[in-house]
Amino acid sequence: MPYNGLMGKHLTIFLLGAAFMACIPLSSFAGQGGDPVTLTFQEKQGHFDIIGHFSVQADSKVVWDTLTDFENYPHFSHELKKVNVTNPSPNHLTAEEMAESGVLFFTQKVYFTLDIHLEPEKSILSKDTGHKSFVSYQSEWNLEPGNGRKTMELTYHLLAEGHFGGPAFMVNDTFKGGIKNFLESMRKEILRRQENKFQK
Repeated sequence: MPYNGLMGKHLTIFLLGAAFMACIPLSSFAGQGGDPVTLTFQEKQGHFDIIGHFSVQADSKVVWDTLTDFENYPHFSHELKKVNVTNPSPNHLTAEEMAESGVLFFTQKVYFTLDIHLEPEKSILSKDTGHKSFVSYQSEWNLEPGNGRKTMELTYHLLAEGHFGGPAFMVNDTFKGGIKNFLESMRKEILRRQENKFQK
């Protein structure tokens, strides 16, 4: 490739990266002061290890009912576009999901067939059995009582290996931003439902 062409290619990638970073609010990064949702993100050769955490002042039942209201996820989480639940029971269900996240022209769609095991008001373990967007995908919610009155501590742990197209830095930032937004949406919905319950 001619020198000018190479420089042009690098400049284009740099500008796209700068535009991408400029479009992400500061709250999308872990470690920001006062951010209610913390996120640690590790990626190595397409393997993701993500841990998110937040606390809420809400009844454990409100927290649990929100986390397990899978079919209504698209109403309060913009990343999730479709959820179809089959074979529901108190301890197990299957969910077909499609999520979408991106910025500018770069949009990533991911598809799941989740085998979900529930330990009521304690944990949710989900594994992707469809392998359409991921080589492997496993997520787990853990709920524990906090120190404050009606405080619940929620930890979300995701281990995944995907096969995505596009520049690695864009895939990583889009994936990280999508998880962060999902956790923030979940926290806000729990608080909204808790407030509605209190008002009744």
